[in-house]
Amino acid sequence: MFRRLFSAIEVPQADRRLSKLSDPPDESKRAQAAAIDRITPQNEQFLRTYHPAFEMAPDVFVRKITLEDIVWAVHPSHIRDCSYYRQRNDVAGRVVHAAGASSTVRMALAGFQSKLKAEGTINTRKILSEAEIMVIREQFPEAIGLRVYVSGYLTVLFKSVADLKHVAYRAWPSELGNLKVQLEVWNDRSCADGGNAMQLGIRLKGTFDIDGESREMEVITAATNDFVTTPEYSNKVATYVSPRTMHGLLSPFRTLAGSVKGVAQWSAKMAVGYAAVGKEVMSSDGSAKVGVIVKSYDEISMLLPFPYGYQHNISLVAGDGLAHANLPNGSPCLSGFASFEDALADGAVVVTIQHNPGADTIVRKSLVEGQQYTWDSAVMARSLLWRTMDDAVFDMRGSATMLCLNDGRDGDAVKLVAFQNFQATLPTSAVRERTGTVFFEKLAECEGVEGDVGGIWYRGGFEIPAEVMKADIVRS
Repeated sequence: MFRRLFSAIEVPQADRRLSKLSDPPDESKRAQAAAIDRITPQNEQFLRTYHPAFEMAPDVFVRKITLEDIVWAVHPSHIRDCSYYRQRNDVAGRVVHAAGASSTVRMALAGFQSKLKAEGTINTRKILSEAEIMVIREQFPEAIGLRVYVSGYLTVLFKSVADLKHVAYRAWPSELGNLKVQLEVWNDRSCADGGNAMQLGIRLKGTFDIDGESREMEVITAATNDFVTTPEYSNKVATYVSPRTMHGLLSPFRTLAGSVKGVAQWSAKMAVGYAAVGKEVMSSDGSAKVGVIVKSYDEISMLLPFPYGYQHNISLVAGDGLAHANLPNGSPCLSGFASFEDALADGAVVVTIQHNPGADTIVRKSLVEGQQYTWDSAVMARSLLWRTMDDAVFDMRGSATMLCLNDGRDGDAVKLVAFQNFQATLPTSAVRERTGTVFFEKLAECEGVEGDVGGIWYRGGFEIPAEVMKADIVRS
């Protein structure tokens, strides 16, 4: 009965869907399309039909972000399969972004309006305001996060299939802020493999608030989740007990613990085992002590998996062995920091830089695809989503991977936007079977990715704390 309420299973459309011309392609038309360097209303459909980037694409959309900022949008599986996108991310000077890919279908119910839709549109290149996020959270109280794609899609994230189903079978807006709405089960995975061998970070000199005291010092950044132990995520458990439910179950006990003498102090001592501050940090090969973590910008949950409690996934290490954690020779020069909106801007040139101890630095062309917001009862976290041009699978063990912006103001030097903290996958048939939907063909699994997740697609990084961005990067 419920399924009759759903619209056809399809990719939610952006502003315009381009149809193909009737004439069959040939080498002459392909060469002509590939040579076009300026888009006009007259040649747009020609490009869609015969250009090597689009010829085999099931659908091609055109998304207008502003009057002058217009992008192409195609399904991410086509970008993965088409060799053209290994070298370029534009067609005739217009950038090609991935359309939102969801494991759910859309529901179209006449007369269901959204407050956000009535008030205006969301600019996908701008950070959402708290007011915009709250309106979305009011529409989807079961949600634990959302993604905003540059291509014009808003994906609402749920921790469990049960939560997603609860929303999917009731009326929900198919559009918010002029963005097409999709529902998805949250599928972020940490890049860390645990232990106390430090991922290489950057060396900073600045003034930091350490235990309420302002101290001028030199530190090295480290990924917090390299030094703590949190529960593993379980799809089966989450199907029945979501984090939202867990918070509700534990709330009375937290209140009781705070009112009983001695319990609060005992609880704080127990939490030390899950906290990064005070832990020793070793060099990547484990041969020397680098220092001790003196500050963490995250309040980690002892009961919920990564990324709950994380806002930045950054800790500061101080000590006499900081030289062991300098970036290797040959790395691009870091001249400072750049904001999320700098990297989201039209025309921004970004690269992913991976540092491996004892190996060459890897630099890959990248494209920022959107932004992500996650929350629990106490913490709101902002992160950026991007993909590398060659869609390579990084070996994250013992490495530090950064998204950097080259704004052209300082030669070949780049500015740090975010460290890679997690990776997200495209939905596969296993996810769709649990949600009771059938959506797209099964996507190819990437080597090294196990379970019912698709190949790694989006790489994600949390926002860097303002205090860190004010510090100077030590280059030598």
